[in-house]
Amino acid sequence: MFTIDQIQEFKKCMDDPVYFINTYVKFNHFKDGLIEFKLYEPQEKLINKYHNNQFNILKAPRQVAGKSSTAIYYILYHILFEEGRTVGIFSHHINPSIHLLDKLKVAYENLPKWMQQGIVVNNKQTLELENGSKVIAAPISSAYTRGQTFNLVLLDEIGSSSPTKLEDFFNTVFPGITATKAKVIINSTKDYYEKSYFTKIWNDSEYGKNDFVRTTIKWYEIPGRDEKWKEEMIANIGIDSWNREFECDET
Repeated sequence: MFTIDQIQEFKKCMDDPVYFINTYVKFNHFKDGLIEFKLYEPQEKLINKYHNNQFNILKAPRQVAGKSSTAIYYILYHILFEEGRTVGIFSHHINPSIHLLDKLKVAYENLPKWMQQGIVVNNKQTLELENGSKVIAAPISSAYTRGQTFNLVLLDEIGSSSPTKLEDFFNTVFPGITATKAKVIINSTKDYYEKSYFTKIWNDSEYGKNDFVRTTIKWYEIPGRDEKWKEEMIANIGIDSWNREFECDET
């Protein structure tokens, strides 16, 4: 049984994904162990965009913007407070997708017990809760999506995926997305293919050719990143890698 305070807190979290994440989500820090996850301002704005728009596309620096974590913790919110939802986590290979699902599981397992749903299925590629919501981790491949209906799809670091594979994936998934009005979250850093599907979606969104809402997070918007940090990174990785990985340079 819930207490009155727990019922009020549950409703408060349901009404505000930013509050939920900032108050209850924890993650395994590589140095400090299990700690609270706190959204910085650009991430809070991003969560609200995810919540209020069906299609979102994000360009942000690699590893320093927390873009994948932000999306994963929004997915956690989505499956906790919505019943019967199916979410797909897709990346260019299966291992990154499984890694993101593992991150979601850690956050789920460290929620207060009164907030958790019972777990029905928990294996390498799937987490299913008693409320009927589930998350599936898979590579970007039409073979994994045929016959599936999703309510939310995360496409992580798709700049690393081949344009042909992505086009086939979108052609397979989007008819179902249109039918169910599912949310789509796309994020990436730099494209690694000359004719990138990520760049196509990004550019089409700029000219109103699709419904994706664009967001860019700059490296200097991230706490602790300043000119001194930039100079150290360039000294270590070189200017070309810096432009590709941190400036999201399209040239």
